[in-house]
Amino acid sequence: MADAHKTGLAKVLGGWTGTITITVGSDSVQVEPSSMGSGRESAISVLLKAVQTAREDLGGVWEVYPNASGQITVSASVTFNLVATNLTGTRTGFTTHTGVSSVTGSAHASGSYPFAVRFGGIPNTRTGGRIASDGSGSLPQIWQSTTHTITIVDTWANVRGFETTLLPVGSFYTFDIWVSGIGLGRYIVTSAKNSKAVLNMNYWNLDLNIQAAE
Repeated sequence: MADAHKTGLAKVLGGWTGTITITVGSDSVQVEPSSMGSGRESAISVLLKAVQTAREDLGGVWEVYPNASGQITVSASVTFNLVATNLTGTRTGFTTHTGVSSVTGSAHASGSYPFAVRFGGIPNTRTGGRIASDGSGSLPQIWQSTTHTITIVDTWANVRGFETTLLPVGSFYTFDIWVSGIGLGRYIVTSAKNSKAVLNMNYWNLDLNIQAAE
């Protein structure tokens, strides 16, 4: 499994259309991103929900994980068809894929996948689970209700790109944070500060203050 433990941040977006349908044999499950009222999702929350639904209703071992380019792989111990339509397909990077046990989409919408991410104060024990459409994740309640710090480590060009994406001037963006198939929750990036990495002068740090969003 390539980059199975890659950490990523996926921007939460509104205005979703379309669905993801996964079929195994004659059985199918369909996931429709939240688009009513204030409902918003990220490409990651949609894919995690689809894989979790397939795992529960269709059986087999299912995994979903990213690479450094923001491309997501969905794999299973069974052969499946995956069909993603409209904005759901565009934003997740998937189209129509038949008779596969593993498939990698194109880069998904608004994803940031740094070289490394350090979590300040994050508990060592995670409970597992997924990011739900309401933004809930898998961390203990203390991480879902307080402000925390994460540090992104990457080249200067990438750090500047992440800084622009994650904290544009005059805006606060909301992101789902995840490691492989585990959702760490939904957060707002409230401030950012970059600095030269001490241990490796080829890399820079981007310290982000984050606040539980929902």
